[in-house]
Amino acid sequence: MGMSLDFTNYTFSFLVSLIGTILGICYPLFLENIRKIDDQYQSTVLAKRFQEAPVFKLYRLLLITAIIISFLAPFIMLFSDNSIVNIGVETIHCLFVLALVFVTVSYTHLTLPT
Repeated sequence: MGMSLDFTNYTFSFLVSLIGTILGICYPLFLENIRKIDDQYQSTVLAKRFQEAPVFKLYRLLLITAIIISFLAPFIMLFSDNSIVNIGVETIHCLFVLALVFVTVSYTHLTLPT
């Protein structure tokens, strides 16, 4: 009677942890870098330009969507008896988190000083 690997629960836990890490570390880092740019150039024009950049808007949209999926996914998987639905929910969740990681890395290149 060994413990079986529950792929869905472990995957979900990993994705939620990854979103928490991105939210806890990267988002404040982005805001701090935008503030530094604002302070360095004494102009809000460049800071506003970074905040209005499509990649930053995409980052916020992906972050909010990933958080919403993280909240809804356990309920969908709990009330679904179909394993294909559970795998589908996890796949969608995984794709959003991977896109979030990709956009985070892309945006970090834009905001970090060289």
